[in-house]
Amino acid sequence: MPGGRIDCITPEINRIAGPQRLRFRSAYRYHRWVPPEGHSVRVVVIVLVRRGYRYLMVRDDNRGGTWFPPAGAVEHGEDVLTAAERIVQRASGCTPVLEGVVRVSHMPLLPGSRTGRLRFVLEARLSTDALSEKTATMPASYLLPNEVGALDLRDASIATLITEHARGMPTAPLELYRVGLA
Repeated sequence: MPGGRIDCITPEINRIAGPQRLRFRSAYRYHRWVPPEGHSVRVVVIVLVRRGYRYLMVRDDNRGGTWFPPAGAVEHGEDVLTAAERIVQRASGCTPVLEGVVRVSHMPLLPGSRTGRLRFVLEARLSTDALSEKTATMPASYLLPNEVGALDLRDASIATLITEHARGMPTAPLELYRVGLA
């Protein structure tokens, strides 16, 4: 549809595109340098583990002590839900109970970048109330949303995401993801 508006899902692209957003021809110029065989996409999972009003945050001492919710890349041949369980298990030492899909966002390949990003944000709770210090690989703690904003975060958008989720952001059931696998 020539001259129609294309709004990207992610705010990063909308910010780059400016107030005009991407128009059809602009979108073509934006992606025309992608080789015919396509490009690689890195699939990332972020899990918002909630207990009451608090969210599980993990400190990564290997990256300067920055904080983040349990997150990581999906390994080759791994399902997103399996990856989410593995990531939370590694961070907390406890088995998660996945409850819903909070958000799915796509960051397409930008000029100068080698990979795009597909990010799944899932909601979960732990099967037990206590964090297992013996099996957790990183320091972890449950924090209130306003405490999260005061931390040195790996990504500043996490504080906004947690605040929106705490205020009642709609969550889709996991069946939404499972239907796509059938």
